[in-house]
Amino acid sequence: MNDLIEVSIDKIVAGGSGLGRHDGRVVFVPLAAPGDRLLVEVVDRRRDFWRGEVREILEASPDRRAPPCPYYASCGGCALMHLAPEAQARVKRDIVLESLKRGAHLDLAGRDVVVHTGPELRYRNRSRFHVTARGGRVVAGFHARASHRVVDVEHCLLSSESGNRVLTALRAWLGSHPERAKEIDEVEIWEESGGAVLHFLVSRDGGARLEETLGLDGVSGVVVTARGTERASYGKRHVTWDVRGTALAAGVGTFFQVNRFLVETLVDEVVGRGDGGTLAWDRALDLFCGVGLFTLPLGARAREVVGVESQPDSLRDARENARRAGVWNASFVEETAEAYVRHEPMSRFDVVVMDPPRGGLDPEVISALIAAPPPAIRYVSCDPPALARDLGFLVRSGFTLTRLAVLDFFPNTHHVEAVATLSRI
Repeated sequence: MNDLIEVSIDKIVAGGSGLGRHDGRVVFVPLAAPGDRLLVEVVDRRRDFWRGEVREILEASPDRRAPPCPYYASCGGCALMHLAPEAQARVKRDIVLESLKRGAHLDLAGRDVVVHTGPELRYRNRSRFHVTARGGRVVAGFHARASHRVVDVEHCLLSSESGNRVLTALRAWLGSHPERAKEIDEVEIWEESGGAVLHFLVSRDGGARLEETLGLDGVSGVVVTARGTERASYGKRHVTWDVRGTALAAGVGTFFQVNRFLVETLVDEVVGRGDGGTLAWDRALDLFCGVGLFTLPLGARAREVVGVESQPDSLRDARENARRAGVWNASFVEETAEAYVRHEPMSRFDVVVMDPPRGGLDPEVISALIAAPPPAIRYVSCDPPALARDLGFLVRSGFTLTRLAVLDFFPNTHHVEAVATLSRI
C-alpha cells in the first residue's frame, strides 16, 4: 500500500488538480477543493512533485458541493463538478491570471478582469462518446480518470435533453447491433434546433451499414469518418446555429465552439456589438476563421475583412455562410496562418483576430505580428499556458494588454476560454 499523508489544498491549477504541500514537497490531488484538508494516498512519486488520490476528506472546503452527476466519481469527462459553480468561475479566473503571471510576467492583480458565466448544465451543442464492448455488451461513454477504460454513460448532464434522447436511441441501436458496434471507435452527436447529426469515427473503411442509424429518433444525418477521412454520409452532414440572428452552418468534423449559451458573448468580446452601424476598422483579419464565427460579424464593423483557414471544408462553409448572410465585404483565403503571414504584412490590418488551436500560435505568426505590428489584436485561447507564452512575446515587443475576459465555456470541466485584447497605441 502507498503512503497516506495529510495535505491541505492551496489552490486548483491548470488541468483541474488541487495543489498542496507535504513536508515542503508539492502534491497534486484530483477532485480536491481550495481549503480542503485531506488524507491522500501517494500514487506517483516524481523528483519535483508527487501525485495523490483522496482517501478521506478531513475538513471540507466551503467551495465543495455534492456533484449532481451520478457518474462523477468514476467518469473522467468532468473534473470540477465537486465545486459550486461560482467557485469554478473563480478558480478558472485564477488559473488564467497565474498562467499570465508565470508565463508572460503579467501581474494583473487589481486589474478589472471580466468573467462571463452561463448555465452549468445542458450547454454543449456536440458531445463525443467512446464505444467499446465489455462483458458481452456494448458500452458508450467517457474514459475514466487517468484510464482508457470507458465508463458507461446513459445520460450526460452537459448535453441537452434532445441530445440525450438521441444518445438513448443510439445506445439501444448499438445494443441490438453488437457486430456493427465493433466497427465504431467513437461517435459524436452534433445538435441543432430540431435534430442532430451522428458522426461515427471508425478505425477501418467499413461503416456503410451505419446508414440505418439515420432512422433513429431525432437523427437527421449520419457521417462516417475513417482515419480522418470522410467515407460516407447519409442525410444531412451540416448543422446550423443562430448567432445574433446570423445562421452559421458547420459541416460535421469542422470546428465550432461548443457552448450554446456563451457563444454570442464570445463574439461580443472579440468583435463588439457596434453602435448604429459605425465602422470600427478599415481592414480586419480573421487568421483562423473556421466557418466564419468572427469573420461575419467583423464584416459589419469593418470596411473589409479577410478570413484565413487551412481546412477546405471549413472554408467552404465560411464562404457559404457569408453568402447567405449577405456579407459581401468578406474574402477568404485557403492557407495556413504561417503561410499567409509570409506574404501579407500584419500592419496592413487595423485588427487581427486569432483563435488558434489549443497549442497556440506558431513562432512564425508571432514573428510576423512583431515585425509589422497591427494596431490591435484580439486573441482567443482555450489553453492558459499557451496564451501566456504567446502574450509574453507580444507584450515584450511593445503590445499592451488592454482587456482580459475569462469565459467559463466548459463548466464542470477544467477547461476555460479567454479573450485577450492587445493594442500598440
